[in-house]
Amino acid sequence: MSLAANVFRVLLLGCLMLGGCAHYTVDQRAVLKPTPEPADARPVVERLAALGVSGETRSITTDDGVKLHAVWIQRDPSWPTVIYFGGNMTIASNNALYLARQFGELPFNLLAVDHRGSGFSEGKPTVDRIMQDAVVAYDYARHTLGVAPEQIVLHGFSMGSFMAGYASLHRPIAGLVLEGSATTTEDWVKTSIPWYFKPFVRIDVAQDMRGRGNMQVVEQQKAPLLLMVGSEDRQTRAVLTERLAKAARSHGHKVEVLVVKNAGHGDVLSHAEGRQTYVSWLQSLSSLQAAAIPAS
Repeated sequence: MSLAANVFRVLLLGCLMLGGCAHYTVDQRAVLKPTPEPADARPVVERLAALGVSGETRSITTDDGVKLHAVWIQRDPSWPTVIYFGGNMTIASNNALYLARQFGELPFNLLAVDHRGSGFSEGKPTVDRIMQDAVVAYDYARHTLGVAPEQIVLHGFSMGSFMAGYASLHRPIAGLVLEGSATTTEDWVKTSIPWYFKPFVRIDVAQDMRGRGNMQVVEQQKAPLLLMVGSEDRQTRAVLTERLAKAARSHGHKVEVLVVKNAGHGDVLSHAEGRQTYVSWLQSLSSLQAAAIPAS
């Protein structure tokens, strides 16, 4: 999703140069961009240690034999465990470091998972496969790490929000966090095109991407829901989060919405309001021992 702005700039430039209208198709190849771990990157365990955080790496084997890389930080077994799925073109090591920098001593346990084909994870990504991988990551937390369902919180950012949403429909959880998410691919495309591009650009959504998003998730899943977005997010605009909230409420589900002023795409938790709301929401989950969760 973070590719949208650059795509539209290129399309507009092409239109102006050719004197016509550009035609672009949003398909899996356009959306999924595998991003490997930089060859010269220091081990994430060392970088976490420099921040005073103790972590380790884990390998999760999928049903088709692919090994997914993850970063595991266990603070206290009685605290909630957040399974974090990052956005497109992000990697688990950087996501874990980002959260460690924002929160200091994490007020939760964390399992950050690399998308198939990204970071140190093997395999070639497809939308269907990365969705299924999210369930595999849940099962690893549940059965290998021994985390009870009532302590598992799924957190997905941007593309990762689709993964978290999908897993929430297939496994019991304590809560779901959708950050910088979207209702459907079609909705995302419509809201992403600036008005001044629309006369010059025609964008179709390929069959393999139609209907992808979290609209059905918020209508169906019943766990407490936290929706977060930045007011200045130009990739997944706040109106999409507002539509998700409306849909969840219309189906009688518990939802909290946070639109962080001046935050963009991917930096909601770099703002104090975002961090405070996040921790307060974790404390509010009735299925967790709220008294055991420290304040941020």
